[in-house]
Amino acid sequence: MKFFKISNYKNTVRRGVQAYNGQLSRHFDPDVLNRVNAEIESGQVIAIATEKLDGENFKIGWKERRFYVGQRQSEVDDWHQHPNASKFGEYLVAFLDYWAENNPLAHILDHLNTPPYSSIVAPIEEKQVFDLTFFGELVGNALQRRFKWDFDGYDAFFFDVHIQYTDNGNLCRLALGYDFLQNGIASKMAPPSRCKLVPLVKSARSLKEILELDPNFPPVLPIEANNEDGVSEGYVISPYHPTTYPWYLKTKSKPFAETKIRKPKERDVLKSEYAVHVTDERLHHVLQGLLQDGAVTEDELDTSAVFGKTIPLVIKAMMKDIQDEEGGEFTKEDRKVVTSLTLNLFKHKVLSGEQ
Repeated sequence: MKFFKISNYKNTVRRGVQAYNGQLSRHFDPDVLNRVNAEIESGQVIAIATEKLDGENFKIGWKERRFYVGQRQSEVDDWHQHPNASKFGEYLVAFLDYWAENNPLAHILDHLNTPPYSSIVAPIEEKQVFDLTFFGELVGNALQRRFKWDFDGYDAFFFDVHIQYTDNGNLCRLALGYDFLQNGIASKMAPPSRCKLVPLVKSARSLKEILELDPNFPPVLPIEANNEDGVSEGYVISPYHPTTYPWYLKTKSKPFAETKIRKPKERDVLKSEYAVHVTDERLHHVLQGLLQDGAVTEDELDTSAVFGKTIPLVIKAMMKDIQDEEGGEFTKEDRKVVTSLTLNLFKHKVLSGEQ
């Protein structure tokens, strides 16, 4: 059986599928996780599958009516202050300029009052809403080496929209889902206001049927895949209907699956449970992040001459990425094992490229 995970921010529970539980709490909530598991295991869940894009987390939103743009864990009021703003393509620039001056909340709440959503979601008033967020992926030729795109600069493709609102004094989250995003928002608007969506791989089906999809398929959105198998990164499964406890199941294709990477030595696994997470795939992600942040240059990552600068940065970024994704706190032994494995993996990559 494949090993995946269900994670709620900083806590991880072993299960047979990989999911992200998008609750407001940054701490593990057993009740929420039990509800997610019950829905997944019921066999009656209706879900969709979209193409997984090898990009950077990207979001736009309105918090207490204030527009913002953000990454996974950061937000800025002015989109020009985004770390990659200078690389945004023309369409994305026009899109952000439009939405910085226009809040779609009223339109979204009106659409929620129409079938079939009105039978699923209780009416929400504007005064109840604290935050409205569109979630997507930032992609482009300069951002990923794994794929080729047919546009210049970076562009954003969205997959869900969430509303945070108060109900009887409680702060709640509602994920509207891809169907709402497509039919309630994207299809109702024209450029530059129309948001681009990640490609739909399979429309509403039972979760069991969706899980049987082969993740090794040619890319839908990128025009070319730079891997020997010529396949996409995989697909993401999400609920078809709006839900108050959003989850996303991620299934990676063969070239992107961490399970294909060389296994760490048994003694390292026994010393630290995090040893299995120091992989070539994660190293690639970490290096891309350092490049995007401007912490290093591509030339510096390709030579051993500046190991004194790059190695500490890579190790620190690897630890942060593992902790953010897998949860928990590192012990002294965890840090020692992750440092050693990251050092060997990074050195091997650089030195083999110099030969």
